[in-house]
Amino acid sequence: MISDRAIGFAGLVLSTAFFLYYIAWIGVMPHVDRSHFTQDFFPPCEYGLFLASLVMVTGIGLSITLASFHVILKSGYHSPPKAHTPIR
Repeated sequence: MISDRAIGFAGLVLSTAFFLYYIAWIGVMPHVDRSHFTQDFFPPCEYGLFLASLVMVTGIGLSITLASFHVILKSGYHSPPKAHTPIR
């Protein structure tokens, strides 16, 4: 079985590699000539900006949703009683 230390190291290496690739993609490649061969290794920069926006909006939305549920559950909220319809 793989130890926790090995899993943590693999996660660190993968996240560092992704971070460096993303920095090169968004920070460096817009300044490189379009005809250079390194442009073939990266998708258009618009996709990177869309990806970052999507992750940010999803993270903020999920955080707000979880915080709202936490507040609702901790405040002791009970649904209002059903309306009583009078008999005619």
